[in-house]
Amino acid sequence: MPLVLSEISDFCLKIATAVSDEIEARGFGEKTDWLAELAPDESSKVLPSQQFLTTAIPALQSFIQSLTDQENIRHIAELIGSLQILTSRYRSLNLYQVDAVISLYGLLLDTAKVRMLAHSIFNYARFVDQSPFGLVGPTPHVNVWDKIHGEAHGLLFSRKNCDQFFLEISSRIKRYKEHDYTPWNARSVE
Repeated sequence: MPLVLSEISDFCLKIATAVSDEIEARGFGEKTDWLAELAPDESSKVLPSQQFLTTAIPALQSFIQSLTDQENIRHIAELIGSLQILTSRYRSLNLYQVDAVISLYGLLLDTAKVRMLAHSIFNYARFVDQSPFGLVGPTPHVNVWDKIHGEAHGLLFSRKNCDQFFLEISSRIKRYKEHDYTPWNARSVE
């Protein structure tokens, strides 16, 4: 399981790098080129393909069968669902769309969420700590957004223009917290 979690973390870093490269190419703030490479013929352009470890989902499904704590089970289910959503959004984003920059920042937060979910399982999977790791349900949304925020910073920290990314990420996280948006896919855990 620790190897699967490492693969998920590496996958998230690859996605964050590709997304960040595209954002940097468009500029920041008032200099943002919202129409960068807008295609007149309505064709599409996608982000570079990223290979996801195909054994991760079956490994997570096997892992979930070994769990008894409902919060841990929900956490793994959220991780699997979030991986699927991240992969789908990443593959389907048309970089020629006018709102591509907004979608790119959304992908960064999706990526940070997946990485946060995976990272919170590491101690349990390594038998360092066998206490429940599940964040879905018992952890207040504000605290989860703070964790996602921290992971987003971690994904972007080595970038040359990391402060420019941090401004937009912080602004989005602040709005989500102010409006008490849920970070979870499954609404039934509310």
